[in-house]
Order: sequence, then structure tokens, then C-alpha cells
Amino acid sequence: ITMNVLVGVTAPLLWTTQNDYVGRCAYYAAREVAKSPESIAEATSDMTAQFNALFFTIFQFAGLIGTAGTSVILLALSGHTEVKNVLFLVLAAAACMGGATFLFLPEVSSGGDAPTPPSVKDTAVL
Repeated sequence: ITMNVLVGVTAPLLWTTQNDYVGRCAYYAAREVAKSPESIAEATSDMTAQFNALFFTIFQFAGLIGTAGTSVILLALSGHTEVKNVLFLVLAAAACMGGATFLFLPEVSSGGDAPTPPSVKDTAVL
């Protein structure tokens, strides 16, 4: 139950952050590809669609890899009594590596008219 509560609290923050990060990347990519200042809005829409498609492709593929990896571990170690402990350690290591990737993402400044980026305090107020 504790982990369900933790997921329920952190998942909205991750989805909001992902949306903001992809949006910022799409904005700057659109500025690079736009042929004129008037076409930035259309280019931003196209880039947002492309970046979101890429994100969700990776997201769904990660679910496939996790399920397949779990099946391989459970089938390979089906006769052992410690199979659940091994599986838990492998999945915990994968989760830690996935979380650590956020440390290596470059910072993308907010574009447009936003004076300051939203903070965790702003999100908590919601």
C-alpha cells in the first residue's frame, strides 16, 4: 500500500515534468526548423507531435522489455526459492538506473513569455 501511495504522489509530477520538458524541446527545435517567424507555431505543433511520439514509443518499449525480462528471469530461475528476491533486485536496479538518467538530461530553459519556471511549490498548490 505504501508503494501505491508513493506512485500516486510522484506519477503526476513525472508526467507534468515530461510534458514541460518535451514542450520546451519542441519549441526550440521548431525555432531551428521554421523557415520564417510566422511558421514557428506550425513547426512547434509538428515538433511536439514528433517528440511525444518518440517519448511514448520509448515508454511502451520499456514496458515490453520489462515484461520480457521478468518472464525470462522467472522461467530461468523457476526451480529456485530465491527467484522473487533476484527479480526484485534486478527490477530495483533497473528502476534506479532509469531514475538516474534524469540527472544527465540537459537543462532546457523555458521559452516564450514565462518569467520564471514553475516550482515544486507551485505544483503542490494545485
